[in-house]
Amino acid sequence: VISVMVHPHVIMTTTGPMAAGPNDTGPGSLQGRAPCAALCYEHLVADFSSWYTPVHRTAVARSVELGSLADIREKPASSLNNLVTREDDVSDDVKASVEALSALMGSPLSTLVLVDVTMADEGRGLAELTRMGGFYGVAVVAATAPQRGVPDSQAEGTLMHDLHYGADGARAGIIGTIRMVSDGEAPHVDSVRDIAIASRAQAAVGGVPIVIHAAGCSASCIQKAFAGLERAASRTAIFDPRTRSDAELLLEAGFWIGFTTPQSCIVDPGQWVSVPAQTSIPGLAALLCELLSGKHGDRVLLSTGAHFKSHHRRYGGLGLRGAGFVAREVGVDGAKKLLADNALRFLTFPWIPPAVPEPAAERTWKCDWCDKRFPVSQESFKKLGYEYCTMPCLSSHRKADFKK
Repeated sequence: VISVMVHPHVIMTTTGPMAAGPNDTGPGSLQGRAPCAALCYEHLVADFSSWYTPVHRTAVARSVELGSLADIREKPASSLNNLVTREDDVSDDVKASVEALSALMGSPLSTLVLVDVTMADEGRGLAELTRMGGFYGVAVVAATAPQRGVPDSQAEGTLMHDLHYGADGARAGIIGTIRMVSDGEAPHVDSVRDIAIASRAQAAVGGVPIVIHAAGCSASCIQKAFAGLERAASRTAIFDPRTRSDAELLLEAGFWIGFTTPQSCIVDPGQWVSVPAQTSIPGLAALLCELLSGKHGDRVLLSTGAHFKSHHRRYGGLGLRGAGFVAREVGVDGAKKLLADNALRFLTFPWIPPAVPEPAAERTWKCDWCDKRFPVSQESFKKLGYEYCTMPCLSSHRKADFKK
């Protein structure tokens, strides 16, 4: 017999579930903490060194500093140093983003939820993320994604373990980032496989959100990858869709849509900015205004999307404040919808913890004279195949010639 407990309205942070429902109260709840905000697509601790594409022999040694910043911004994958981001690189960003979003919301921000969508093979640092959350007073959500190059059963098992139990003391609260790969207008078999595994894990955990990067794939390609998985699609956000038309088609199909700031919108290292509307803050803000006013405006998200050192404030980038700059152009009401209402609702789900077997009945033995039962750990006295709890019971049974 197993028992399953469902925890309604939870945002799963690295330190455990945070209640976020309308009737949830208590020290771990978001209720009474207005305003709150969330950035659903960030890379706080990451190692993208596999993307390194040097343009000359000395590129590997180049640090992200004033003299090299212009070149690195143009070709971010040309500097190995730029591709690795650790806790210290984003420390300035966290405080600045809280201040910027507080100013935008009109009152001090009580809770900022930062979602790190870095995959394990991209340098995800669970221990660092947990430490950052406690040190800076923010809620951090970590991601997990299906492993490549292993049997499907193993990939699914690892995914479920990260969602149920976590690793390095931190539980994952979102599945991602799954980067779409196409084969012409059809989804690549690897993308289909990853999405199928993610959808099964999503259902088993209660609807944990999934984040997918469109990576230049069309809306029809993404929809084909989700064929028969419409329920999973309703809890999946597609970030940086290829065109406005793709964004509208995906919204109509039931997906969530997310956008990142112009500094961070990427397809891959060879295709930096791919979405025309995201080449400028005013262009992106105008697109967001139109989508928010449409019938699917409650499924539109905005995040900074920082990947590299050069994206962060310490190295001259917009940092995590970038989403706030865009949202400011959208207006206060639109900003609250993008960064608070929509974002928190996307991250919230009725978490189903791992099924816990009911305690097994304790094994016991019975005294053959007094008929009392005792745990198997308790010492007994045996004689002629009979078992007794005490020597007096044994003696009494002997006097009765071992009869009752």
